[in-house]
Formats: sequence, structure tokens, C-alpha cells
Amino acid sequence: PITTTAVHLLHHCEHLPDHLASIFETVAIEFGGVNAVGGVIREVSKLSQRDLARETVLAKNVSAFLNSLAEKLSSIVLPQIPLLMPHLHNGESHIVRSGLVQVLGTLALKCLEQTDSMAPDLATEETLLTELEARFYDASSYTRSKVLQTWVPLVQKRAVPIKHMHILAKRTVERLNDKAVQVRKSAIQLLSMLLEYNPYSSDLSLKFFHDKREKCNVLFAEIEENPTIPESQEALINDEDDADCSALSAVDPQRIADLFVNTHFQVPKQRQQTKLLPELKKFHIWAKDGTAFSELI
Repeated sequence: PITTTAVHLLHHCEHLPDHLASIFETVAIEFGGVNAVGGVIREVSKLSQRDLARETVLAKNVSAFLNSLAEKLSSIVLPQIPLLMPHLHNGESHIVRSGLVQVLGTLALKCLEQTDSMAPDLATEETLLTELEARFYDASSYTRSKVLQTWVPLVQKRAVPIKHMHILAKRTVERLNDKAVQVRKSAIQLLSMLLEYNPYSSDLSLKFFHDKREKCNVLFAEIEENPTIPESQEALINDEDDADCSALSAVDPQRIADLFVNTHFQVPKQRQQTKLLPELKKFHIWAKDGTAFSELI
């Protein structure tokens, strides 16, 4: 079978991984052999962890082959990733663990691209990013360095959701004290990318975010303490958000406009006032996360 032959070749031929991936791409796309791709990944997942740790050529070939497959056939590889997780979580070969880290990064980028062959799946992307965050503490300095390097293109292409930015910055700052020089160098590179492509502001002063957050807190407190809604409007109030929207209408629009100054947030048009409350809630989260990010930097 082609799957068994492919795995056998990975034991010996260093130049073959990318060519093998191209063969499986052709089989899957031109001949409908999608199952062959899943089959070869299953065969790879069955490889002995001890053999992978002992045979450097095999470990390098497996890593290169899987990453090439992820680049070419991301939508087919993604569902098979759980089969490979034992090699990431408990594998003895740091080369294979580093390779799988790169595969996760490649797939996360493919999720962002939202190609026709891979519908955007936020839950899947979340899982991939969470796995990548966990690898910051890998036992091998080579893998820790690879993790940092893998995050760089994700940050550059803004593929990291804002809720992950604080934890990513925290992990990166921790790696600045890593015992391995290469890890520290990779951490500096990633930290510079985090600063350049941060989703908060060009002004990362703690005072800037603290002031924004405090003003937003005051605004929300006023909304909660707003006097009783007129009886003529009570029938229109269906839930708490509706009530808050009504209370928000009494706030001077200029205050909100001033709050959004020097940020990417904008006050909705007059006919879109129902969107203002959700926008303010997003702003509050942004200010909170921005404060935490600035404290780390």
C-alpha cells in the first residue's frame, strides 16, 4: 500500500519528504484519494517514539513530511491531528515535537485564511492556539525556541485573537530568562513582533490604558444607576441589554466620542445606536487587556 511504502521511505531518504507530500496532494486532489492522506498520517502516528528518538533521519523526515502535508492539504490534515498528539505531549523526540509545533502553526494560519477548502472554525483555531501556548514549557530548549518562532508569523498576520495576546506576551517575557541562549534570542524576536503588531495602540503607556479603563468603568456605573425608564418605554424593554441601551441614550454622545479618541473604536451612526452598547463592552475588554499587556511590557 502507498501509505506503508511512504512511511518506509521516510526511514531512509532525507530528500523525499516534500516530494512525498506532493504525491499525496496529487492523489487527494486529482484522484479523490483523501483516505490515503488520512491513512499515511495514521501510519506515522503508530511509529515508535523510541525509534523516533533514536533515528534522527526518521524524526527529521517525519517532521518535514507532516509540515509539507499541512501546507498543501490543511483541510484534510486538520481532522487527523488528534492522532499525532501523543507524539507532541509525550514524545521522546524533540525533533518530532518541534515539527508538530510547526504543523499546528501552519494549520492555525490556514484557519485564518478561510480558504474554500477549509471553512473557518473558531473552536478549532482556539484549540490549535491553546496547544501552542502549552508548548512554551517543553523540556527541550530546541522545541521552546521553535514555539517562539512559530508564533512570529501568527502575530505578523494578526492571526492571534486579542484574548490570547496577554498570555502570549506573558509567556514570551518569561522566556527572556530561559537558560538557553537560542530561546532568549527567539523570545526577543517574538516580543519585538508583539510590540509592532499589538492590537491595542501605538501608545502602550500604562497611563493611557488605565485612564481609558477608568472612564469606561465610570460610564458603566452611570448606566447601572440610571433613573427608572419612563413608563412609555417600559413595554419596549425586553431584557437587561435593552434597558442598558435605553439608559445609554441619556449619556452625552461627546463623552463616548472622547472615550474612543486615539483608539480603533468608532461611535456608531445615529441609526445604529443599538450597536453602541456591544461596542462599549468590547472597548472595556480592550482597555482591560491593554492594561495587562502594558504592565508586562
